[in-house]
Parts: sequence; structure tokens; C-alpha cells
Amino acid sequence: MSVQQKNTSREHCRGFSVMELMIALGLLSVLMLVGWGMMDSLQRSQERSWKLSQRIRVLRLTRSWLSEDLDHLARGGAFGSNPNDTGSTPMNFEGDITGFTATILPSLDPVLFLQRLGDDRMESMAGYGESNEVTLESLAATPEELATLQWKESMWSGDKIDVEYRLEPIYDQETVLAEIQDPETLQYEIVRREWIPEAYFDQFRSTNQPLGGVQTPKAQRKGSAATGSQAGSLEAMAAEETEWIPPLKETRLYGVINPKFQYFDGSQWLDDWSSGVQGGLPRAIAITFDFPPVSEFKKPPPPPDDSELDSAADDSMELENPLFEAQANSMESLRQTGGLGDRLVESSESEYVIIVETGRRDGVPTLGTDPVGIPAGRAGVPR
Repeated sequence: MSVQQKNTSREHCRGFSVMELMIALGLLSVLMLVGWGMMDSLQRSQERSWKLSQRIRVLRLTRSWLSEDLDHLARGGAFGSNPNDTGSTPMNFEGDITGFTATILPSLDPVLFLQRLGDDRMESMAGYGESNEVTLESLAATPEELATLQWKESMWSGDKIDVEYRLEPIYDQETVLAEIQDPETLQYEIVRREWIPEAYFDQFRSTNQPLGGVQTPKAQRKGSAATGSQAGSLEAMAAEETEWIPPLKETRLYGVINPKFQYFDGSQWLDDWSSGVQGGLPRAIAITFDFPPVSEFKKPPPPPDDSELDSAADDSMELENPLFEAQANSMESLRQTGGLGDRLVESSESEYVIIVETGRRDGVPTLGTDPVGIPAGRAGVPR
């Protein structure tokens, strides 16, 4: 009986066979592959959706930025306008295919004014009794830093600002642009900067002489076209220790290829514009660009803190935006202007074209209510 009981207990304690283990491992491998495939598919889908939404965001914000800024240029003299017009304000405009710098008259929003008034009041109450103290930082500050501080602390901060649009390539700092094998695939950022006008710094320097009587050299704008042209040179390396004027605000949109700015003088599109040469402002500004394939979409290094920020207005905008529809009325308006948009579209190899007027002109037909001219059938629809 004892031998039979031992055999029975051995049968109950028998382990899995090799075949059973192979089947179990095979089923486990299949389940893991299916799970990995589903996770990979979900991740790719989310990444593709994000990249497509980034395309729409670039189109929407680029149009919004240009429209808002160029609408404020309408208060100044434009190309072909009467220079003796008392309501005309002299404007400075310098542009090329990589971007432009112009003087604008920002709108005075009473809500922002009241908000800033409350913030300034709280700061003054918190720092009561310390405002008249002379600190080492104030003694060592450059005239540009003191002027910037005075600008920010003033109630209205002046009646003009300089706005700069610049196309900056995305590449590693160790990479030389001339050595890039396929420049057409190089991705760019659309950078918008706001600057204190240089005339404000000149006026501040003339009215505020340094204690020692020695004026320091005039600082340059950090990140502007002047400093960007020195990239890779010995001057740029030595400029690391130079004092720079930071922008009041800097915002970036990334993920475009083959971008280009152009300027309309009434008869043709030009690659360069200078208010000192052509006179006044161009009648319209266009930016043409493409988007890279979704698989090659590249995100640049972390931008400044206020770059790519989504405001409540941006979040509230629906995708059913007129920018993303075939604009029959807009195209008809373009034809009425003598083919302002058609000529640019026919000569451009880019997929996306945004055209914005610079504002009021004398005796020149307008583009209608919508300042953006986009080819019908290609109105901001991602490929």
C-alpha cells in the first residue's frame, strides 16, 4: 500500500512537459507582440496627430501675427501715399527673404492697462522705501539696461515698438550650414521678436550721461539679423562676453522648410525692401513655405520661456477657420488687384502662400476683408 501511495503522489506532483512549456511561452510571446504593436501604433498615431496639429498651428498663428502687426502699420505712410499727410507717421521697414523689421503702433488695450496699473501698485507698496536706494546693480548697468527698465516701469511704455520676423534654421551648434548636404530639407523656425525702438535708446543716452562721463559702446540686439550674420565667425565667438539688448518678447514657431519672405511694390514681388530706398512700406507682404514629411518633423532645442505659448484666444479658435477653406471671395479680390496673388502663386514652388496687406494706401484697391490670399484647393490643408 505504501508503494502505491508513493506512485500516486508522484503522479499528482508531475511538472509541465517541454511541449507545454513551449506552447505557453509561444502564447506569451504572441500576447507581448500584440501588446507592443498596439502601443507602438498608438504612439505613432499620437505623434502624427500632434505633428499635423502643429502644421495647422503654424498656419494659423503666422497669419494671425502678420495680420495683427501689419494692421498697425496702416497708421503710417505706405508706398505711394502722400508724404505731406499730417496723419501719416514715418515708419521704418527693412526686409529681405529671411525676414523683416518694422516699426508698429501697438494698440492700447484698457484691460491690459488696468491690469498693469494694479500690478505696479502692488509692487510699489511691497517695495516702499527702497525705490530711492542706489544699488550696485544699477551702478553697473549699461544705458540700454537702464532704458529697458525705465521702459518697462513706465505706464504706457511708449507709443512705438519695433517688431522683427526672422527665419532661423534648426541645426546643431557644431554643424556648419555650408556643409549641410541637402539644404532643401533644412527646417526653420519662424521667430517673432518685439524690440524697444533704437531711437528710445538714443534719446535716453543723450539725456542721461554716465557718472564718469564716458559712454559705453552702443549694444546690439541679441538674436537680430545683425548678430545672426556673424554666426561662426571670430567676432561672434568674442561677442559672447558682449552686452546685448534682449527682446521684450520672443515667440517661435518651428517645423517649416523652404521659407521665404517677399514684398509687393504694386507691380512685382521683390526679395528685398528698404523704406529708405523704395520709400514707405510695401503694399503687401507674403511668406511662402512647405512642411517636411511627418516622419522627418524635427523639434528644436527648448525655446525661450514665452515661446510657443498657447493663449486662450488660440485655444478657443476652431479648425473651421476661413484660413483652411477654399476662399472664392478672397481669390476674386486678388484678381481685382491685377493678379497680386496669382502671380506669386504661379511663380512659387511652395505649397503654402500667405499674403497680407500692409494697410491703408491712396488710390489702391484692397484685397477685401480677408487679408490672406491662399491658392484655392490648397488653403492650409496639410498634405
